[in-house]
Amino acid sequence: MVENLIKKVIEEAESKAKNIIEKAEKQLEEKWKEVEKKVEEEFETLLKQEKENIDREVERELINFKLKKEKEILSIKNSFIEEVEKKIEEKFNQFFNENFAELVKKTISGVKENVKILIPEDKDLKIENAEISKDASLKNTFIIEGKNWNIVFSWERIKEGFKTEIKEKIIKFLFSDEQKRTT
Repeated sequence: MVENLIKKVIEEAESKAKNIIEKAEKQLEEKWKEVEKKVEEEFETLLKQEKENIDREVERELINFKLKKEKEILSIKNSFIEEVEKKIEEKFNQFFNENFAELVKKTISGVKENVKILIPEDKDLKIENAEISKDASLKNTFIIEGKNWNIVFSWERIKEGFKTEIKEKIIKFLFSDEQKRTT
């Protein structure tokens, strides 16, 4: 009988131990699932943040690359514009030299007073009611001085006066086909 009692106590102890172990395993499994879920959530959050950081970095690099290329294109366009302006200046100077006397005469045609005309040293000019002086500093330019006024006829003055129009025409001439291709 003592043996049965011992056997029964051992069985009960084993049963209780088994229940405690099962309960502990359940709790451990629940804790594990909580920890695993928390780790997965943290991983997903970190992964999402890193993807967003990478996307932002890639976007920044693309924007910087695009800006760099646009700057290069703008620089090339500006060099084309400058080249065309130089060609226009050359044509102006050629026109100036070929039509110098006529330009001066037409410029003062409506003037009633005596004037002083400053011309480049390499030019000759004779006009009634005008004092003609040669000026070594002038090239492709003449200056007409009245009593209270003066006119400077040069590429720089014309370019300055029509700067916007000249640039617009150059841009239209050079890049109008490009705009048609990009639209």
